[in-house]
Amino acid sequence: ADTGDPVGARDEWEMTLRLAPAHVGARLGLAFLAYQAGAWDEAEAHLRAARAHAPEDAGVATALAHVRAARRA
Repeated sequence: ADTGDPVGARDEWEMTLRLAPAHVGARLGLAFLAYQAGAWDEAEAHLRAARAHAPEDAGVATALAHVRAARRA
């Protein structure tokens, strides 16, 4: 995503999740892409899954709060 290839990033993160379903970084990456596209439900679903695997991760909680705020805006 940082190199401007969201399709490639999505493919890589989805492959990561097939190999390691609890990979929080992949969930965050997919949530970021969904957020950028305005796909709030998808972004929130990835973040809820990330939170299930890393309930104490402050970054996940912050990202989830941003998605929920964007949805209300």
